[in-house]
Amino acid sequence: IKNEIKKQRKTQKEVAKIIGISDNAMSLICLGSTMPHKETLDKICKCLNVTIGFYIVDSSKDDLHIVVKR
Repeated sequence: IKNEIKKQRKTQKEVAKIIGISDNAMSLICLGSTMPHKETLDKICKCLNVTIGFYIVDSSKDDLHIVVKR
């Protein structure tokens, strides 16, 4: 997510404001310290104009695992 934000010349702060989360929450997501809820990931993808399929998501047992497709 962090790399896609940079690639699109946006800031974490801009994305956070657009999707309605705190700057701190966005920072933690970008650092990989926390995984976003599915709804938040959907908003991030919409903001970045990528599909959720851009990331591989395993939502088993209420946990999200995000891996960038290579």
